[in-house]
Amino acid sequence: GLDPRDTKVGAVMTPDPHTLPVSASVLDALSQLEGSGYRNVPVVRQSGEPVGVLDILALIRGALHQMPGTGSDASETGSVINGGGR
Repeated sequence: GLDPRDTKVGAVMTPDPHTLPVSASVLDALSQLEGSGYRNVPVVRQSGEPVGVLDILALIRGALHQMPGTGSDASETGSVINGGGR
């Protein structure tokens, strides 16, 4: 195993992760995460600048809010990402 005291983040990170645009729908994000097997995905602006990290639990909450009769609309990933969705 790797010693966390000596291991650099670059040695264990995903070097070229899939990303989602901030305008992606919650359902599109769920589909991408399910297809990739990841539990988190970086969210980026159109320029490619990172905005935050979206996690699967936040997406599930967002998808539930989209269901009819819930009285809420979380159709954009920006409303459920860690980092504020700015």
